[in-house]
Amino acid sequence: MKVLMIGSDRLLFQEGSSVRDRLVATATLFDELHIVVFANKTLGLKKQKISNNVWIYPTSSLNRWTYVIGAVAIGSKIIRDWDTNDSVISTQDPFEAGVVGVKLKKKFGIPLQFQVHTDFLSPHFVQGFLNKMRVRIADSIMKYANSVRVVSLRIKDAIIEKYNLDSQSVTVLPIFVDVQSFIQNKTNENFRSRYPEFKSIVLMISRLTHEKNIMEALSILKDVLKTNPETGLLIVGAGPEREILERKARDLGVEDNVRFESWSDNISAYYNTADIFLLTSFFEGYGLTIIEAGAHRIPVVASDVGIVGDGFRDGIELSVCPVGDTECFVEKLNVLISDRDLRMQYAVNFEAVLMEKYTQDFDDYIVDFRDSLLWCISESKSRVF
Repeated sequence: MKVLMIGSDRLLFQEGSSVRDRLVATATLFDELHIVVFANKTLGLKKQKISNNVWIYPTSSLNRWTYVIGAVAIGSKIIRDWDTNDSVISTQDPFEAGVVGVKLKKKFGIPLQFQVHTDFLSPHFVQGFLNKMRVRIADSIMKYANSVRVVSLRIKDAIIEKYNLDSQSVTVLPIFVDVQSFIQNKTNENFRSRYPEFKSIVLMISRLTHEKNIMEALSILKDVLKTNPETGLLIVGAGPEREILERKARDLGVEDNVRFESWSDNISAYYNTADIFLLTSFFEGYGLTIIEAGAHRIPVVASDVGIVGDGFRDGIELSVCPVGDTECFVEKLNVLISDRDLRMQYAVNFEAVLMEKYTQDFDDYIVDFRDSLLWCISESKSRVF
């Protein structure tokens, strides 16, 4: 089987990156794997052969608005002689990359799989012009996919309902997380001594961007401090909202109880530092940090997004609040802060589900991905557009 992927992950051009190593390993199950990557010409990236059957191609575009044109041109050269019965196109998303996939499918008749890594049907996703346009693109091209791979049951259900798709054509294959290795290799180190002023520490590990809704976390903290004044909010990450969030903390009068830390290679130590992990995102495709927190036996309080609900139950494995429900977050954080036994029970219950449902050997994982592509090819023979 020959596979063409369309995406935007430029870490593929970085030797030794985890995404590059994973795709090279995945390609051992294919005859050929070709990956076209949206990239600006100024980055200076070049076509590379990174293993005996894997090639990566930057679009080297003048700007983001010409990514699609460049990717279609490169993709056309790659697949023009491919056998439609033994080849497939898989796009990273049903947006810009999806447009490329549709154009190539129409031109060459190659079966098409869309991958969906974010909950773009969440009402919160459409804030901003670019995301509004992306949803419109998905609405117009979803019908051309022979199959769809999603990372959570929540996204599968939403896509099937919105686009009236056959449930068999939508496969749930989460992001691969080596839970066993993560648990075995986690450190016992913690940074608790850095924050002696806090009796309880609530941790967030996140990009500092709008969709992560950290602004609300600061408002939640303000109300939590009324009951638990020695609580600290530790925010680890980087992003464009850092200064805005620091200013918001000052405006709310909670700056003395908030600590911002940059990204670290020793994230495990930050998990070990915390009493509770908090996620307030407007939307998530998956929610990897929830899994990481659970692997460290840190109880989780999260908005109802991503994998929340895919086996993790409110009040049993974690605490769940509707998106934007500040009062709910405050109540559930206060309960956990004051009840150490409940925190431990959540952590134990979460780990049990984690080990039962979210541990998978990487070799099995890539077989599942290959099978999703083979199903896409077989499905293409029964669908006419």
